[in-house]
Amino acid sequence: MTPKFIFNKSAKSYILKLLNKKVKDGIIVDADTEEPVISQDGEVIRLEEFAGVKKGSEIYIKNDVVSLIKLYDSIK
Repeated sequence: MTPKFIFNKSAKSYILKLLNKKVKDGIIVDADTEEPVISQDGEVIRLEEFAGVKKGSEIYIKNDVVSLIKLYDSIK
């Protein structure tokens, strides 16, 4: 069974820091370049939309239904 994690806003910031990302004006950006992190659909991701990162990648997942369905389809 694969473990599942649910994290709050402070945990999101901590996880992003581990990935060399930060939040600027509510948007997740690269800590070095300050370029916005882009979702699998090519959209910037706000902290409140951040759902996680696909295992073994730098594909950032938003917490909306469409993004979660795409994630599910890609791993099943």
